[in-house]
Amino acid sequence: MQPLRFGFVLSPPISSADPGYPQLEIHLLPKPTHQHYDPRQLTLTVAYLNGVRLLDIRHPWHNVRHRVCPGHIRLLDFVDKPMQFFCFGGELVVESSESQTRCIITSAAPILRWPDEEIPVSILASLCAVLLARRKAAWLARPVEFEARLAQADPLRLYAACLNALGAHLGQNLANDGRSTLRRLVHDALHALETSRRLPWAVPSLEQLL
Repeated sequence: MQPLRFGFVLSPPISSADPGYPQLEIHLLPKPTHQHYDPRQLTLTVAYLNGVRLLDIRHPWHNVRHRVCPGHIRLLDFVDKPMQFFCFGGELVVESSESQTRCIITSAAPILRWPDEEIPVSILASLCAVLLARRKAAWLARPVEFEARLAQADPLRLYAACLNALGAHLGQNLANDGRSTLRRLVHDALHALETSRRLPWAVPSLEQLL
């Protein structure tokens, strides 16, 4: 696990071909340390009753667990500098003490840092966000049903469905052109799921999931 250099910790990827991380640990502080990125607020979407809700967490908080819904994870520090991730769903555990509020997000699917040092990963996160936005638009007349589907979506199945959709869009040709690096990233990510036996059997399409 990485040392706490930025006010958050990312656990190592399960596979070297995974574009993201299985766990994100965030330490919300009462005041800045001025030693690294000091998060003061975490914003993410969680399942709530039969739908979803946007949750803003600050220190102090209460000990709680939530089901995390697919979408953005946003951090703000004490000068409102943002830090952003993209998640396909997972679980959130909040543990609050006098000195800090510790938020641990785990997922069977990689949590993508956005923007990432690797440009293709940033593009992948952006495209997955677009795919979810299009599915939301398709349910514009029935938003309650879409929220119910979003809250129930299995993270790994959704991740695999997004990779399949992007792979079909980008094509399977790995020739050296402007999109070849992204195609290779999607190809390798799917292969990593297969070789580690994490790829869900009979992956549904995005339309079936959402």
